[in-house]
Amino acid sequence: MQNLERSTDKNSWEKIEIIAHRGYSAIAPENTLPAFDAALQSGAHSVELDVQLSADGVPVTFHDITLDRLAGISGSVSDLTVSQLQQLDVGSHFSDRYIGTRIPTLSEVLDCLQTLDRFLYLDLKPHCSWSIENLQVLVDLLLSTGWENRCFLCSFSETILDLIREITRQFSIGYSVETAEKYAANLELAAADGNAVTIAEYRIFLDRPQWVQIGRDRGVEAVVWTVDDPLDWQRLTDIGIRRIITNALLNK
Repeated sequence: MQNLERSTDKNSWEKIEIIAHRGYSAIAPENTLPAFDAALQSGAHSVELDVQLSADGVPVTFHDITLDRLAGISGSVSDLTVSQLQQLDVGSHFSDRYIGTRIPTLSEVLDCLQTLDRFLYLDLKPHCSWSIENLQVLVDLLLSTGWENRCFLCSFSETILDLIREITRQFSIGYSVETAEKYAANLELAAADGNAVTIAEYRIFLDRPQWVQIGRDRGVEAVVWTVDDPLDWQRLTDIGIRRIITNALLNK
């Protein structure tokens, strides 16, 4: 695992919010309880994870559209009930140490992460059907477990974010983007919302460093993904980025 050399700029490092991508996914299967527990132990301040719905409407943590890469079967999360999903092995593809690791429900993850230092970033995947009723269930779960002041509800889908805003303003939202053009458009939406961040592919800012301050002047902080090269990390912090999602650069 790569580690950023902090001795050159200790103060710069300590100002950064270190966000574990799908948990500590460099050392444990992504979006699983072992990965989230490892993130807590590593010194990560915050955690990013992906949320989809099972066939019976239960929020679970899983990234891909299909199950084949992680579980070795065809189909999607939304094809199976939560009990069926939790019979799948999503750990053995990573290493023998994690044979039998299951897809967790969001409720289980929230329990695991109660001692998280700063924030939880939930990436609501657009490849499942998020109705306003489903989102209300999600919001109610987060409220009942005390996450309203330390959780960002994020998505690449503006429709999902609009539905969240129909339900509540108790949560910050995050506009996820992967192109400069989309960032420029969603910066305006985030600024208009007044309680939002952008979640952007980091090269957008390396190519346009002035955009960091432009967003900040509009009241919108940038969270960048996914940075695993220490040199890129240093370049980003040098231009003012303060929230970084990483797979591997987590150690205190």
